[in-house]
Amino acid sequence: MIDIEYTSDSFRTTDEQASEVRAWRGRYNGLVTILGNLGTQVLVRRTIETDRDVAPHRFVRNAVHEYIFPPQETTVAEDRSEVTDATSGYSLHHEEVVREYDETQVISYLRMNYDDSNGRVEFGIKALKGESDLPHDVATAISEVEASSFTAE
Repeated sequence: MIDIEYTSDSFRTTDEQASEVRAWRGRYNGLVTILGNLGTQVLVRRTIETDRDVAPHRFVRNAVHEYIFPPQETTVAEDRSEVTDATSGYSLHHEEVVREYDETQVISYLRMNYDDSNGRVEFGIKALKGESDLPHDVATAISEVEASSFTAE
């Protein structure tokens, strides 16, 4: 069953934070790409924080992505994305997009959570429907992230 939750230990140094966040961000961005290519993203909600004083200078807060399989055409039901704080060297960009889709065509449904903004990394992915019907490449990508993330520590 796909139901992964991971929280790293708090980072001891800023160098460790920069290194670990970059590694995890690669995994996160890779999954966003793979899941988006093989399915359809129907929800994204996250805040991107840019802070020139704290390495790696860009953080993801409270990200939630939901994907349906197989892919289908969607329309934007709601887009509440905005920049709420933008000063020299610091910004917050809130992204929130909800898409309408045909629920009768959904065979599988995944939710992924990610946050690297609180001095540690939090990651989760869960099959909400039809795990056994996920495309093979999705299950493989999730397994690879799980293996690279939890055995390297």
